[in-house]
Amino acid sequence: MPIYSLNPKCRTFVLRCLLSAAMLCGLAACGGGGGNGGQASTPTTPTTPTTPTNPGDTQAPSVPSMLVSSSVTSRRLTLDWAASTDNVAVTSYEVLKDGVVVATTTSSVRKHSETALSSNSRFIFTVRAKDAAGNVSAQSAGLAITTLGWPVLGGDPGMGAYRPAASAPAFYIDAVNGNDSNTGRSASTAWRTLDRLHNQKLGPGDVVRLARDSVWKNQNLFLDVGSSSAGSAGSPVIIEAYGTGQPPTISESRALWDKTKPIAAVVLDSQAKYITILDLRIQDCGEEVGVTLHKDSEGIVLGNLEILRCGTGIGIAGTNQKVRSCYIHDINRSNSGIGIGFQGSDLEFAWNRFAGCVTTRADGTEDGAPFEYYGRNVDNLGVETFDLSDNIQIHHNLVDDCLNFIEAYGNATGMVIAYNLYINSPANPLIFHFDDSEHTTWTHECTYDLTVENNTFVPKVEATPGGWGAYGLLMDWNHPADPAKSHVVIRNNILVTNYTALSWVNPLGGNLVHDHNLFLFLDKGKLCTNAGVWVQDSSEIIADPKFVNGTTQDYRLTVDSPAIGKGAPALYNVDLAGNPVPAGSPSDIGAFQYVP
Repeated sequence: MPIYSLNPKCRTFVLRCLLSAAMLCGLAACGGGGGNGGQASTPTTPTTPTTPTNPGDTQAPSVPSMLVSSSVTSRRLTLDWAASTDNVAVTSYEVLKDGVVVATTTSSVRKHSETALSSNSRFIFTVRAKDAAGNVSAQSAGLAITTLGWPVLGGDPGMGAYRPAASAPAFYIDAVNGNDSNTGRSASTAWRTLDRLHNQKLGPGDVVRLARDSVWKNQNLFLDVGSSSAGSAGSPVIIEAYGTGQPPTISESRALWDKTKPIAAVVLDSQAKYITILDLRIQDCGEEVGVTLHKDSEGIVLGNLEILRCGTGIGIAGTNQKVRSCYIHDINRSNSGIGIGFQGSDLEFAWNRFAGCVTTRADGTEDGAPFEYYGRNVDNLGVETFDLSDNIQIHHNLVDDCLNFIEAYGNATGMVIAYNLYINSPANPLIFHFDDSEHTTWTHECTYDLTVENNTFVPKVEATPGGWGAYGLLMDWNHPADPAKSHVVIRNNILVTNYTALSWVNPLGGNLVHDHNLFLFLDKGKLCTNAGVWVQDSSEIIADPKFVNGTTQDYRLTVDSPAIGKGAPALYNVDLAGNPVPAGSPSDIGAFQYVP
């Protein structure tokens, strides 16, 4: 599976072609007076009129009725409606969302699934019928649907600890009622645009509040060297929402200096230090990144964000950065499909939910991942470096309907993946490259110090699962990895699969440690494809984990689960539901601690 660079400085330039249509008119020379009575001196050849499919049919179909919705979630819904009638035949239906056609179905299909919607948002859907003669019915009665609020994981502590006091002085921005000539120092004197904020240098303790129900289209939040905005470790700059209604939203982001240039919705450049950004919704960035952090930025906290329909959700670089309590979904544009692409040190990604992080590239192959670690850098002179990333904590996240969990290519130490739930996704959640996928000749060996602990992996049952197994360690057969340079621990995990734990080869020998895991193998599933690649440890269990209800995706443990009390002591003190995990004594295997 290819890896693609997420250098935050890189931008996708889209060529726009303007098509002009020349309308050709038949011109006749007009004679004046004389014996030809004003006729054209040279008659033109008459044009043949287009014959309607049924010129006698002027009757529109009846209005579609009984429009109903089902399967409404935070980002998806399904519509059904009753058939229309026509004096000849109905040929198609058009589905409209807030007055705009979003889908066309044939006459025999009276169902439509709408995806990649904003959460906690109200939409009006209607349907109209068409016949072969082009007659169109009136729209059906409008169906108002509000999508669910974005999912919060049961144990999520939220972002309360990162918020300022409600009485803290602040700058206010209101896209509906604001004015950039105002002082911006109260809700009643709010600025109107995000562009105005760029002219305000923000320092330690400054607060910016964004009005709910605001939508900033073709703008972006740009804190660069020009704004020189930075907080301090004990007194960060904080940007949050205020008021009631929908989250403040950045849509179809464009550059501050050129409103035709697509750019990331939030850009924090090299001087951005200790800035906390909360409560934003970022959508429809095309090929661009939702949020991008410069490699020299530091102390950035991104929390309670919803990011959807972008090329990449968040591009992380720098040190001491956190992404918490975010909902990143439908990251399905053609350039990456990646939820969080990262490199740097002291990074934490916790209590986030990912859904639909997968894209289909131009060649028809799928790519993307909720997490991608990419340690390779190439500067403007073509000089290549592989930066070492350290202390990467990926814990307490939910991955649903994505291409995998993580793909990694680089050198990393202190990387921990713990208490995550992986569902409805392919059979190879972890892809760690020990090969050199970026060069035609071998130039670089990837190395990792990695712990994968207390996760529950329940991938899809695929007819022909492929890859290197659930715990994929990819190697170049002609250049085996040096086992002494890496150390991987896989412990306390539940894996339910019809594939393998590790398929073809163990490139690390004794530096791959696996113990206290539980496996449920379905159909032809097994520990490994090649014998001896994964030898069952005496602490590992092959049995049904006995979930509460796998059908409803409730992957907590029942009282008779063989996973209870069979894990090694865990690194974290709470599980994915927020239940306490005993310190220094055996934990339960998987992402959930049994609670009577």
